This record gives sequence, structure tokens and C-alpha cells, in this order.
Amino acid sequence: AQLLLTPLALAMIPHSLMAIAGPMLGGKGEPLAELTVQAATATLLVFALVIAANFSLVVLAWTVCAVFLVRFLGMTHALCRRIGVSVVDVMGALRGGLVLGAAAAVAAIGVEYLLATNSVAIDPMTHLAIVMSGIVIVCGALLMGAPSLCLDNRLGWLAARLLGNPGLVSRLPFMR
Repeated sequence: AQLLLTPLALAMIPHSLMAIAGPMLGGKGEPLAELTVQAATATLLVFALVIAANFSLVVLAWTVCAVFLVRFLGMTHALCRRIGVSVVDVMGALRGGLVLGAAAAVAAIGVEYLLATNSVAIDPMTHLAIVMSGIVIVCGALLMGAPSLCLDNRLGWLAARLLGNPGLVSRLPFMR
């Protein structure tokens, strides 16, 4: 199951990022745009799964991951066209999350390495608490030490475009 969980867990990242695009398109009066992308993606998924089924279950899982990424890109592109922003603006707004995610991954791997090399025998809950503490410390230090690396005004600008309320967004600390 471990070989299958990695691609399926990774597929949830673009799926989560894409999840808001459908309701936003519906709210903007463009449900047909979502339907078009979802239908194209469903067609792609069927063809990709038929091909991947000839290899292995692991290839099948990675195929699902790839199709989820394609769906995220298609839905994001459709939403960007409807609200008048570029994909570069969206990616810039997501930059902080990507930086923090990478920092969290590095922290988790580092703490795991330290625990493994010191042969510390601890129960699983304590182990998890130690790893999570390392992640919180690294991400907190990054946010405090280099806030402009994680938070910038593009995130606020995009939120204002989506919400239609620049006054609310301008009160956020990183917008000043």
C-alpha cells in the first residue's frame, strides 16, 4: 500500500488547490466553464487509465496524480480568464505556501534523520510531537525572519479580486 499512497497523497495537493475554482466559477455565473474542464479531464482520465492499466497498479496511481494536476491547471486557467488575472499572479500568490511547504518537508526530514541517527526509542505519539515541533519552529522562524518570502501583496491583491472587497483585504498585516 505504501507505493500507492505516495502518488495518491500527492494528488490531493492539486485537488485541494483546485477545489475552490469550481464554486468560484459558479459564483461568477460561469458553471459551463467548470463543466467543460471537468468533462475534458474525465475523458483524459478514462484514456489514461486504460493505458496505465496495462502496466501496474503503481503506474495507475501515478496516472491519477498526473490527471489531477492537469485538472488543477485547467480549472485554474479557466478561473483566471473569468476574473481577469494571469496564471503568473496566481502562482506568485501561491509562492508563500510552496516555500512554507518545502520548509516543513525539510524540517520533517531533518528531525527524522536526527531521531534515526541517535537511535532514540520513543513511542509514536512522542515521535510525531517532536517532528511537528520541528516543523512549527522552522516555519515560525521563516515567517518571522523573512516574512516577505512567504507573504506578499499579490496574495492580498488576489484575495481582493476574488472577494470584491479591497477594504477588507487591505487590513491584513502583509498588505501594508
